[in-house]
Amino acid sequence: MSRKQETVKLTVIAILLAIAILLQAIASVIVFPITNSSPALSFIPIVVGAILYGPKVGTLLGFVWSAFILVSGQASYYMGMNAVGTVITVLGKGTCAGLVSGLLYKGLKNKNKVIAIVVASVAAPLVNSLLYRVGLVTFFRDFFFGKANDKGLSPIAYFVVAFTSASFFLEVGLSAVFSPVVVRICNIATNM
Repeated sequence: MSRKQETVKLTVIAILLAIAILLQAIASVIVFPITNSSPALSFIPIVVGAILYGPKVGTLLGFVWSAFILVSGQASYYMGMNAVGTVITVLGKGTCAGLVSGLLYKGLKNKNKVIAIVVASVAAPLVNSLLYRVGLVTFFRDFFFGKANDKGLSPIAYFVVAFTSASFFLEVGLSAVFSPVVVRICNIATNM
């Protein structure tokens, strides 16, 4: 890779990271009552980075985005209950979302690039949501079971309801619609 290409790559990654953090800051004012969580609107730049530059960049963007959530206090609700569990859950879900998105795109791009982009776009919020719910059950068991009981649901039913929340569908829909568009724009801009 030439020096110019490396500079362009680092610039694009920095811009994607700034957009991810900005989108998370905006999303933090939206809190869904059932899950007490904000939608993760930052998957678009994370997925775009994973598609353009591979799983390592997707992982990096997911990790830094997750670290921003911790540093900004957006996970403070859970920190008081279990700080270690909160850090593991928040860093794990974002990091894995970027990694899996990048790996899926890399594995599918030679078969069908459009399908690879859509699968990678949907995978990020899916992995994030699943690992968030697993983190709740693992590290916040009493809280999770209490929430299920408050809603009059079994823990399994509550898991399904929480997993398929409005937040989840918003994340999947936005990522599936906008990531392919942004990737196309980035490819055009990079080739200019």
